[in-house]
Amino acid sequence: MTEHSTPAPRALLDAWEELRRVSPIERALRLAALWDPHVEWANRTLGERDRALWAMRAALFGANVEAVVRCRACPSSYELVLGVDELSRPQPSSDSVEVSSGALVFRLRAPTSTDVIRALAGGGEQEILRSCTSVQEDGLDLSFEAVPRELHALLEEQIAGIDPQIGFALGIECADCAVRSIFRLDAGDFLYAELERWCRSLLREIHLLAQAYGWTEDHILALSSFRRRSYLELVEERA
Repeated sequence: MTEHSTPAPRALLDAWEELRRVSPIERALRLAALWDPHVEWANRTLGERDRALWAMRAALFGANVEAVVRCRACPSSYELVLGVDELSRPQPSSDSVEVSSGALVFRLRAPTSTDVIRALAGGGEQEILRSCTSVQEDGLDLSFEAVPRELHALLEEQIAGIDPQIGFALGIECADCAVRSIFRLDAGDFLYAELERWCRSLLREIHLLAQAYGWTEDHILALSSFRRRSYLELVEERA
């Protein structure tokens, strides 16, 4: 089993600064690389990547996730407290599946971040389907163009079902209007938003301690979080 080490405060601050300038898909990949730099996350499935991001979130900020969701039909909003284990779905036994239709045999695999990047570059969702589909007829390889268009929706549904982590969503019924809404918590976006709040809070601590004691940022970051908070309490008592 791979052992993960929680990134140090300096690494998290540096990552937060760098990630402000990249796309959401690149941000998710770099966050996953912070958790395990030995994995080529771009070529791992989206489900694997997101499970790593939720594990990193639990290690950094705890096992419970707080979120506010709003009804799509009325002004009501609700605060949810979810366990990371509820958001991180079990790893499937395989990242591919074989299905057939008539004489056609399809080998389908779960999409990766590379597939998504290629789609965003201009290929669209059709490019993801193309990348994740291999097809044969009577043992001979066929091009994706040979796949009848009426089978595309079926193939997309089969690909979506390979890994329950991909596209995982929560269905919540509004207590006021009874309308059911679907909410998706994007692991990369959610983790980055929490990282940003944490980093801004840490910068405030650094500012107050530097102002009070004349210490450098490196000196302050070398302190444990407990000792930083203890010094801050002394600063606040003196104010």
